[in-house]
Amino acid sequence: MGRGAASKEQVQYMIKNLLNLEIDKIKFDETDALAAAVCHSVKMSSFITSKNNWKSFVDQNHDRIIE
Repeated sequence: MGRGAASKEQVQYMIKNLLNLEIDKIKFDETDALAAAVCHSVKMSSFITSKNNWKSFVDQNHDRIIE
């Protein structure tokens, strides 16, 4: 697992490869945003399939739910 210390060029390279982008002129801010979206997607996917998902949280914490 990374530590968030990748250079802009490294992030750009990985995102272009992960998403199979053939764009030559993509800005660092754009690849940073895509990287954040990819990380969020991966995190949510693992969260949803784990035992620690929202349904189990709600089931275990009725007192913390505001209706």
